[in-house]
Amino acid sequence: MFMVISPPARNVAHWYPLYLSLSTLYALICLGGVGSMKKWGVIAYSFYALAQQAVYLYLGTWDAHALVLPAAITIVGWIYYRKMS
Repeated sequence: MFMVISPPARNVAHWYPLYLSLSTLYALICLGGVGSMKKWGVIAYSFYALAQQAVYLYLGTWDAHALVLPAAITIVGWIYYRKMS
């Protein structure tokens, strides 16, 4: 496991470095599931994308650009959901 330790991350919130580290690990696991064509990967990544947007809204750093890539991955994942095991 790694821990993001940087002054910019610490300046956002005291809990943000830990959140950033754990959410990165969770996203990698989810994307591994999506890449392996597993249904759980799409479901887990969808929850991750929603949670990530909620955190950005809470911190006041949300913008539309933060939604583009997670939305694209989620939409494509759900398009292929029936073909997944």
